Amino acid sequence: MARTKYPLEPLEQLREQKSDAAKEALAAAVTAREAQERAVAAAAESARSHEAARDARIATEHGRLAQGALRASDMAMLEAYRMRADAEVEALHARTREEEEALEARARAQTEAQAALAARKAELSVVEKDHAKWDLEQRKRREAAEEEAAQEAFVPKKG
Repeated sequence: MARTKYPLEPLEQLREQKSDAAKEALAAAVTAREAQERAVAAAAESARSHEAARDARIATEHGRLAQGALRASDMAMLEAYRMRADAEVEALHARTREEEEALEARARAQTEAQAALAARKAELSVVEKDHAKWDLEQRKRREAAEEEAAQEAFVPKKG
């Protein structure tokens, strides 16, 4: 008996391709989320570093003021520095918030990619199960045909 080809093989191949593409999309989403986590950490560290530098300089200048080592022009420059440093720190905090929002978007994209992969795997599983069932049926048919042929070979001929 000639072996027949599984009729849904093209569908099975298509679903395998879609499953592989979904795996790649999930890997890309995970990589993007991890990179975004690093960007959030870097932005937050930059903001903390600028804040610490600003606070240290202001503390130093206030110490000099307490000692009477500053003039009015020095105080004006210190205030201008403080205002600029405050604006820079606020801009860095805003950047950190933007990075955190981007991280949330990346996390959502990763969740969506996981769901898409699960759906593609489920679709593939349906066809794989059908293929296994079809293979079993084909094997049973071949075995039945072989058994029938064997029985016919041993049946005594009337003559």
